[in-house]
Amino acid sequence: MKEGVILDKAEKIALLRRFMEAGQIFNRKAGEVASLRESLGRVTYSYEPRIIGGSIYRSREFDTVGRIVDLEKEIRDTLSLMLDLREEIEFLIERVEDARLRLLLYYRYIDCLPWEEIAENLEVASRSVFRLHARALDALNI
Repeated sequence: MKEGVILDKAEKIALLRRFMEAGQIFNRKAGEVASLRESLGRVTYSYEPRIIGGSIYRSREFDTVGRIVDLEKEIRDTLSLMLDLREEIEFLIERVEDARLRLLLYYRYIDCLPWEEIAENLEVASRSVFRLHARALDALNI
């Protein structure tokens, strides 16, 4: 984050949502790996490439293992990004003086809770949580 740059509410939300979006990407890729691993669990033969008619034949299973390896690297990269984003976002949230507003930001952007659950946790009406959120964004000094 550049010093001296003032963001509007939409830009603040976009910055805070980056962690949530990275989490969604992580979950999607992890689900794909689980699905691929499950499909491989039903296979009982070798993943080795074979030479057929002078060219190398690779089975779908061999390609699936390669896809899993690629996805797992992407997952590690996404996890590293998430850790960096979380650290940056927590630093920004900790600078909010009002504990209730700080908690709301944690619930929404770190814990990724839906608005209804945030309202329940803060013991406020559903409509009030949006007003508190607007105040929390105003309190963020970025």
